[in-house]
Amino acid sequence: MRKLSCVAALIALTACAAPRVASPTTPSADSLAGAFTRYWAQFDSTYTYFDYKRVDWTALRAQFAAQATSAPTYDALVEVLRTMVGPLRDGHVKFITPSGVTLMTWQNPRASNWDAATWRAYAARANWVQVARDLGYGSFGDVGYIAIGSWNSAAFDVAQLDVVLEHVRNFSALIIDVRPNEGGDDALALPMAARFIREETITEYTQHRAGPSHSDMSPLTARRVSPRGPWRYDKPVLLLIGSASASSNESFVAAMKTAPQVTTLGDTTAGSSGNPRQFSLGGGWSFTVPQWIAYTRDMRVIEWNGIAPDIVVPFRPESWALLRDDVLDEAIRRGCILTGASVC
Repeated sequence: MRKLSCVAALIALTACAAPRVASPTTPSADSLAGAFTRYWAQFDSTYTYFDYKRVDWTALRAQFAAQATSAPTYDALVEVLRTMVGPLRDGHVKFITPSGVTLMTWQNPRASNWDAATWRAYAARANWVQVARDLGYGSFGDVGYIAIGSWNSAAFDVAQLDVVLEHVRNFSALIIDVRPNEGGDDALALPMAARFIREETITEYTQHRAGPSHSDMSPLTARRVSPRGPWRYDKPVLLLIGSASASSNESFVAAMKTAPQVTTLGDTTAGSSGNPRQFSLGGGWSFTVPQWIAYTRDMRVIEWNGIAPDIVVPFRPESWALLRDDVLDEAIRRGCILTGASVC
């Protein structure tokens, strides 16, 4: 599932904000009314979470139709639509401006357990090697360390993931840090997980809409991951997760949790899984509609629930001022114990 918002680069955070660009021309009232109708109908036939979220989509149409059809521009229409979809509280429901800027309709209010400046201090201590944007490795004693800031296929590819794994192959334990990773492409996330899985396994289930009623859902489809590569890392792995871990990254976490040598630490993931598809609104604008319900292997809906860690590690945001990372400290401590090292 491709995540369409910007993600944080590990070494220098990528800015998400960009100037708004107005629609180039003033559209006719008919075209705006048609855009509103198409938008509502596309969600009505595609979106999977109406029943789960107890949102009356027909009532929202009645509530916002007059505002939408009286909007003077596409920019104004989009503002009405953003308000209309607010009750969905869905991080995959977005708009894309004519200039390519992504506008969110909902932001996860939970605090992240990862901080860029603090991370850089630990990276220097770990002799960090930057392989690509959002990807690199280091070590703390005999504990290898990989950090993956996104699953963005424009930043790196599967071959570079394999290069990183070769560099950490001989460490006695491994920390993988995906706390700031907001998602990207399953075609990166799942091949990475496949380097830790010993046999083909079901990692998730999904459902799509299968009829006009919001309750018309397809049968469950199992998502499977098979072992990949010339070898698998089967020594202890500590996977660091948190509230910013979303979308394709949650698919990665779900897959990694099926590997017996993997222990997840940190905070519950974002709870944002939708496999969005992009459609044209008109006036150069586009919008996204999530297309599936994703479940963990034990049939828990990921949306709004997230994936809980095996070990909850409380973090204190005030620690960032001291450049102290409570979650990574705990992972290093546990890694030292696993490897029998006195100092990491």
